[in-house]
Amino acid sequence: MAARRAAHVAVHHLARRRGPHHGRPRGRHAPRHRPPDRHARRGLRRSRRPLRGRVPRAAAHEPAAGHRRRHARGDAGGLRAARRRPAGRDRRAHHRHRRHPTRALPGALDRSRPRRCVGGRAPHGRRHRRAGRGGSTGDRGRSRRRRGVARRHPARVRGLRPRRGRRGDAGGDRGPARLRPVPELLRGRAALDRSPFRRPGRAVRGAARARAAVRRRDRRAAPYVVTDHDVGRREPALDGPEASAAPGGGGGSVRGPSSGGWVLPVLWALGCTAAYAALSLLRFRRFEPTSWDNAIFEQAVRGYAGLGWPIVDIKGPGFNILGDHFSPITVLLAPVYAVVPSAQTLLVAQAVLLGVSVLVVGRLASRHVGPWAAGALTVAYGLSFGVSAAVRSDFHEVAFGAPLLALAGAAYVDRRWRAVVGWSLPLLLVKEDMGATVLMIGLVLMLAGERRRGTLLAAVGVVGAALVVLVVLPSVNPGGVYDYASSVGGDRGVLATLLDEPGTKAWTVVLTLAVAGFAALGSPWVLLVLPTFAWRFVGDNPFYWGTDWHYSLLLMTIVVVAAIDTMRRFPVARWLALPALAFTAVMLPSTALWALTEPQTYEVPPRAEAAQQVVDLVPDGASVVTDIGLITHLATDRDVYWLGTVGNGPMPTGDPQYVLLDQLAGVGSPPDARTYAEETFGGSWVTVWDADGYQLARRD
Repeated sequence: MAARRAAHVAVHHLARRRGPHHGRPRGRHAPRHRPPDRHARRGLRRSRRPLRGRVPRAAAHEPAAGHRRRHARGDAGGLRAARRRPAGRDRRAHHRHRRHPTRALPGALDRSRPRRCVGGRAPHGRRHRRAGRGGSTGDRGRSRRRRGVARRHPARVRGLRPRRGRRGDAGGDRGPARLRPVPELLRGRAALDRSPFRRPGRAVRGAARARAAVRRRDRRAAPYVVTDHDVGRREPALDGPEASAAPGGGGGSVRGPSSGGWVLPVLWALGCTAAYAALSLLRFRRFEPTSWDNAIFEQAVRGYAGLGWPIVDIKGPGFNILGDHFSPITVLLAPVYAVVPSAQTLLVAQAVLLGVSVLVVGRLASRHVGPWAAGALTVAYGLSFGVSAAVRSDFHEVAFGAPLLALAGAAYVDRRWRAVVGWSLPLLLVKEDMGATVLMIGLVLMLAGERRRGTLLAAVGVVGAALVVLVVLPSVNPGGVYDYASSVGGDRGVLATLLDEPGTKAWTVVLTLAVAGFAALGSPWVLLVLPTFAWRFVGDNPFYWGTDWHYSLLLMTIVVVAAIDTMRRFPVARWLALPALAFTAVMLPSTALWALTEPQTYEVPPRAEAAQQVVDLVPDGASVVTDIGLITHLATDRDVYWLGTVGNGPMPTGDPQYVLLDQLAGVGSPPDARTYAEETFGGSWVTVWDADGYQLARRD
């Protein structure tokens, strides 16, 4: 009796520490606890509603309320009652509590604590037992509120794709957010099995119950479930060949997706970044211009760095670049350019952005497709023709889109829907055509069952693109129109332009999909290539149709991420990484990155030395009109105008002071710099330099 009394006192003391229950009745007058209300029971039953959301990041369940409330009764027979099998109504409640622990729903009533006296009176007989069902106004209100919270806040399980309910909704009969509740796991002391009410082995049984609550077909569709041997870790639910190879046979789960490791993806990303930067800087030193775009973006970033508008005189005197292409995301380079104001800053920044996308793709692949397939896909992406062409074309705003699309794609493969939306919205600031890509991402989310987020994202993409193209660009453009609207279809119409050179366009599509061994066709994420192919193939610019420029950069990111998603869904498709790697090896000699293996790339040609001498003859701060040949090297320290747009607006008095032409660049420059300057700008001009194909004239 003494030992039993001591045990009773210890248990009673621990029960009192869990809450302010002073003055409650004890012994046989202790309040009886009704089972959870019928609404909560209905939500806790094993229904046909699918699961989705987050897996609880905890270790074990709390003990069943049917056991713990008997420990807290406070009488000497409480310990024996905890071991007895209840009968009748209490027996049914006992089994419900064993199947679904307490606090399974956020906000549900904690049945482990004895109810307080209603109205300050001792709970005797039937009146007290009915108090929970409406014995007092205050208690009735609390009960209703708890039931409402339980219905409105079901638990979520990460990665479980919703299925169509009987009433046509993805989540059930209460809208898209209505989910099937699952038990909530504990943390802290309960996760470490230190609860005074916990019996040995309860943590393992609790995890088993949580796993059993997930239906078999949902477990196959979910990337993570809770396993017995490693409670609290995220485990992949595998099926097919990998599930049969898992410990325990078919239907079992193995640890994963693998954390992958950071060493190899980081090393490869650093190597690619160094290669991209080296190629860009070597081409800049050799005076091998591709276009004037690097100079355009340098003037725009210089305007941002000076806390002003992105004025680009190359497009016309006083021209605001936001009226040409909507790319305000380039403002992120302003702090870096303010510290290092040079054209090379943009080239290195583009290399870093592309390297970040390589890192994201490599980490994603290592988590989901295994080491050798991940290595093959990462190498294929880093050396793909689209990335190489973007490096060769100097800086462009789409360099920001590569890491953003990679991060959005990684979130999609990981089934982190909120992150998909978060990384997709900044794409609207990259370029005006990215609104169509954001729209497609929203449609892909809708296909995945995220109807609410997908619909909102698609709506934002449509509204954002329409607002930019129809309002922002025309209002900023000096002509009051969107300059590139006329390129859609050209003079012949959309259909005729779309059917023009079908072989070139079909070959571009085949090469794009072959980068990942055509594995991208097994994932809905591949639908993101449609908007880019659409505007490229209906445009009347032949440069859009091929693979020589930067227009295929974002397609590389989309295709490789889609291939990773396909290999995650169908493990047998991982063998397609070998054809992808072989295709990359075949295409590599024809890409710009192959120039790094040639010795002449590291040499400075004689004409480059002459070009540097001509550029040095133009003093810093002077205004100069030039062609594309040397425009990139002049834009850093001088006010540069392009001879093709110099007449689009009034120039400051006395400008320009110099005219510099490259007769060998093949860009249609006038035959004589001095004659052109006198006829165009008037006044007297003298020739300062005329050698090696360069002509420099100065105002006299």
